[in-house]
Amino acid sequence: EVARNGRSARACSYFASRQAIACADIITVPYPALLSSSSRQALGIPLRGNVVIIDEGHNLVDALESAYTASVPVRHFELSIQQTEAYLEKYRERLGSRSRYHLGTTLTLLRALHDRLLSALRGAEGTLRAMRMEEFTFWIGKGTDAINIHKILR
Repeated sequence: EVARNGRSARACSYFASRQAIACADIITVPYPALLSSSSRQALGIPLRGNVVIIDEGHNLVDALESAYTASVPVRHFELSIQQTEAYLEKYRERLGSRSRYHLGTTLTLLRALHDRLLSALRGAEGTLRAMRMEEFTFWIGKGTDAINIHKILR
């Protein structure tokens, strides 16, 4: 119906349907749009005070995993380590103690993660799987379990 009305009005039905969300009683969206707060915000879909019905809920775990999983080539870790080392070396005298500390902590984390992932990929140490942040830093080892990753991200 929306597409037909768009064609007859010679207007974009996609943008018209996005504007109609605010007036709608029921909307349907794919999992990625529902799970991503930035997508919900862009579409104007508030969750608070609304009822969300998940159709085919058995697919929800796969959708969550897909939405919040990233694949990073080992080479990217190697480049990150090299570039962070070069930056730290070049600007060491200009950086404050706090910045040097955070860069050093980041380097420790990158090196440990690189080494641990290489070991896992070579089959030496089990399989890779999703983990909570605290479990993840413990899994990496090499003293990274004492690193507050949330603090670094800020």
